[in-house]
Amino acid sequence: MGRNAGSDWAELEGEFLHGNLTLRQFAEARGLSYNTVRSRAANGRWVERRREQQAAELQVGGKELLDRLESGELSLANFLRQDGRRSVVALVQLRDNPQVSPETRARAAIKLAELGGVEAVKQDLEAERENEPLTDAEVDELYMLCQKIKGIRSRFPEQALALMEDPLREPEGEG
Repeated sequence: MGRNAGSDWAELEGEFLHGNLTLRQFAEARGLSYNTVRSRAANGRWVERRREQQAAELQVGGKELLDRLESGELSLANFLRQDGRRSVVALVQLRDNPQVSPETRARAAIKLAELGGVEAVKQDLEAERENEPLTDAEVDELYMLCQKIKGIRSRFPEQALALMEDPLREPEGEG
Protein backbone atom coordinates (compact mmCIF):
# COMPACT_ATOMS: atom_id res chain seq x y z
CA MET A 1 0.00 0.00 0.00
CA GLY A 2 2.66 2.53 0.76
CA ARG A 3 4.50 4.31 3.52
CA ASN A 4 1.74 4.63 6.10
CA ALA A 5 -0.74 1.82 5.57
CA GLY A 6 -2.93 2.92 8.49
CA SER A 7 -3.56 6.40 7.15
CA ASP A 8 -3.98 5.00 3.62
CA TRP A 9 -6.73 2.68 4.86
CA ALA A 10 -8.39 5.54 6.72
CA GLU A 11 -8.37 7.57 3.50
CA LEU A 12 -9.74 4.63 1.50
CA GLU A 13 -12.46 4.09 4.09
CA GLY A 14 -13.50 7.74 3.77
CA GLU A 15 -13.59 7.46 -0.02
CA PHE A 16 -15.76 4.37 0.17
CA LEU A 17 -18.14 5.88 2.72
CA HIS A 18 -18.72 8.94 0.51
CA GLY A 19 -18.92 7.02 -2.77
CA ASN A 20 -21.40 4.78 -4.52
CA LEU A 21 -19.22 1.91 -5.71
CA THR A 22 -19.68 -1.64 -4.49
CA LEU A 23 -16.78 -3.13 -2.53
CA ARG A 24 -15.69 -5.11 -5.61
CA GLN A 25 -15.85 -2.03 -7.88
CA PHE A 26 -14.00 0.02 -5.26
CA ALA A 27 -11.22 -2.56 -4.93
CA GLU A 28 -10.84 -2.85 -8.71
CA ALA A 29 -10.78 0.94 -9.17
CA ARG A 30 -7.98 1.23 -6.59
CA GLY A 31 -6.02 -1.79 -7.83
CA LEU A 32 -6.51 -3.60 -4.51
CA SER A 33 -7.36 -7.17 -3.67
CA TYR A 34 -11.10 -7.57 -3.26
CA ASN A 35 -10.63 -10.01 -0.36
CA THR A 36 -8.42 -7.53 1.49
CA VAL A 37 -10.88 -4.66 0.98
CA ARG A 38 -13.81 -6.89 1.93
CA SER A 39 -12.04 -7.94 5.14
CA ARG A 40 -11.20 -4.33 6.11
CA ALA A 41 -14.73 -3.22 5.24
CA ALA A 42 -16.30 -6.00 7.32
CA ASN A 43 -14.13 -5.17 10.34
CA GLY A 44 -14.94 -1.47 10.03
CA ARG A 45 -18.61 -1.95 9.06
CA TRP A 46 -18.08 0.22 5.98
CA VAL A 47 -21.17 -0.94 4.10
CA GLU A 48 -23.50 -0.61 7.10
CA ARG A 49 -22.08 2.79 8.02
CA ARG A 50 -22.45 4.07 4.44
CA ARG A 51 -26.05 2.82 4.34
CA GLU A 52 -26.81 4.57 7.65
CA GLN A 53 -25.10 7.76 6.48
CA GLN A 54 -27.00 7.77 3.19
CA ALA A 55 -30.31 7.16 4.99
CA ALA A 56 -29.63 10.08 7.34
CA GLU A 57 -28.73 12.36 4.41
CA LEU A 58 -31.81 11.21 2.52
CA GLN A 59 -34.06 11.89 5.50
CA VAL A 60 -32.67 15.40 6.06
CA GLY A 61 -32.79 16.31 2.37
CA GLY A 62 -36.18 14.68 1.95
CA LYS A 63 -37.68 16.52 4.91
CA GLU A 64 -36.41 19.81 3.47
CA LEU A 65 -37.93 18.98 0.08
CA LEU A 66 -41.26 17.98 1.65
CA ASP A 67 -41.30 21.12 3.80
CA ARG A 68 -40.70 23.31 0.74
CA LEU A 69 -43.46 21.56 -1.24
CA GLU A 70 -45.98 21.59 1.62
CA SER A 71 -45.33 25.23 2.54
CA GLY A 72 -45.74 26.43 -1.03
CA GLU A 73 -42.15 27.74 -1.11
CA LEU A 74 -41.57 25.33 -4.00
CA SER A 75 -44.43 25.18 -6.47
CA LEU A 76 -45.31 21.97 -8.26
CA ALA A 77 -44.29 23.46 -11.61
CA ASN A 78 -40.88 24.50 -10.26
CA PHE A 79 -40.48 21.15 -8.52
CA LEU A 80 -41.06 19.30 -11.76
CA ARG A 81 -39.11 21.74 -13.92
CA GLN A 82 -36.04 22.31 -11.70
CA ASP A 83 -35.61 19.01 -9.92
CA GLY A 84 -37.78 16.83 -12.10
CA ARG A 85 -37.21 13.12 -12.01
CA ARG A 86 -34.40 13.33 -9.43
CA SER A 87 -36.76 14.77 -6.80
CA VAL A 88 -39.49 12.27 -7.56
CA VAL A 89 -36.90 9.50 -7.16
CA ALA A 90 -35.86 11.07 -3.84
CA LEU A 91 -39.49 10.98 -2.67
CA VAL A 92 -39.77 7.33 -3.70
CA GLN A 93 -36.56 6.51 -1.82
CA LEU A 94 -37.90 8.30 1.26
CA ARG A 95 -41.17 6.43 1.09
CA ASP A 96 -39.51 3.03 0.65
CA ASN A 97 -36.56 3.30 3.06
CA PRO A 98 -37.27 1.53 6.38
CA GLN A 99 -34.46 3.51 8.04
CA VAL A 100 -36.37 6.77 7.48
CA SER A 101 -38.86 7.80 10.15
CA PRO A 102 -42.46 6.61 9.64
CA GLU A 103 -43.71 10.21 9.64
CA THR A 104 -41.37 11.22 6.81
CA ARG A 105 -42.19 8.05 4.88
CA ALA A 106 -45.91 8.82 5.17
CA ARG A 107 -45.42 12.44 4.09
CA ALA A 108 -43.45 11.28 1.05
CA ALA A 109 -46.15 8.74 0.14
CA ILE A 110 -48.86 11.40 0.38
CA LYS A 111 -46.87 13.84 -1.74
CA LEU A 112 -46.21 11.18 -4.38
CA ALA A 113 -49.92 10.35 -4.51
CA GLU A 114 -50.74 14.04 -4.93
CA LEU A 115 -48.14 14.44 -7.66
CA GLY A 116 -49.47 11.37 -9.44
CA GLY A 117 -53.01 12.72 -9.35
CA VAL A 118 -51.97 16.14 -10.57
CA GLU A 119 -49.85 14.61 -13.33
CA ALA A 120 -52.77 12.45 -14.51
CA VAL A 121 -55.11 15.47 -14.63
CA LYS A 122 -52.39 17.49 -16.38
CA GLN A 123 -52.01 14.82 -19.06
CA ASP A 124 -55.77 14.67 -19.58
CA LEU A 125 -55.97 18.46 -19.99
CA GLU A 126 -53.05 18.50 -22.43
CA ALA A 127 -54.67 15.70 -24.45
CA GLU A 128 -57.88 17.74 -24.65
CA ARG A 129 -55.82 20.67 -25.90
CA GLU A 130 -54.22 18.47 -28.57
CA ASN A 131 -51.01 17.98 -26.56
CA GLU A 132 -50.39 21.69 -26.03
CA PRO A 133 -48.43 21.79 -22.74
CA LEU A 134 -49.87 23.59 -19.75
CA THR A 135 -48.04 26.72 -18.68
CA ASP A 136 -46.29 26.81 -15.31
CA ALA A 137 -49.07 29.07 -14.01
CA GLU A 138 -51.71 26.59 -15.16
CA VAL A 139 -49.85 23.71 -13.46
CA ASP A 140 -49.65 25.74 -10.26
CA GLU A 141 -53.37 26.53 -10.49
CA LEU A 142 -54.12 22.85 -11.07
CA TYR A 143 -52.06 21.91 -8.04
CA MET A 144 -53.84 24.51 -5.90
CA LEU A 145 -57.24 23.18 -7.02
CA CYS A 146 -56.14 19.66 -6.06
CA GLN A 147 -55.03 20.97 -2.66
CA LYS A 148 -58.37 22.72 -2.23
CA ILE A 149 -60.24 19.51 -3.04
CA LYS A 150 -58.03 17.56 -0.66
CA GLY A 151 -58.59 20.11 2.10
CA ILE A 152 -62.38 19.99 1.98
CA ARG A 153 -62.81 16.34 1.02
CA SER A 154 -62.70 15.02 4.57
CA ARG A 155 -64.83 17.84 6.05
CA PHE A 156 -67.43 18.17 3.32
CA PRO A 157 -67.56 15.07 1.10
CA GLU A 158 -70.61 16.20 -0.94
CA GLN A 159 -69.10 19.62 -1.64
CA ALA A 160 -65.81 18.01 -2.64
CA LEU A 161 -67.58 15.92 -5.25
CA ALA A 162 -69.32 19.03 -6.57
CA LEU A 163 -66.02 20.92 -6.68
CA MET A 164 -64.41 18.12 -8.69
CA GLU A 165 -67.24 18.43 -11.21
CA ASP A 166 -67.13 22.26 -11.26
CA PRO A 167 -63.74 23.53 -10.00
CA LEU A 168 -64.68 27.21 -10.35
CA ARG A 169 -67.64 26.85 -7.96
CA GLU A 170 -66.99 28.03 -4.40
CA PRO A 171 -67.78 25.16 -2.04
CA GLU A 172 -70.43 25.64 0.61
CA GLY A 173 -69.25 25.61 4.18
CA GLU A 174 -65.83 27.12 3.40
CA GLY A 175 -64.98 30.25 5.31
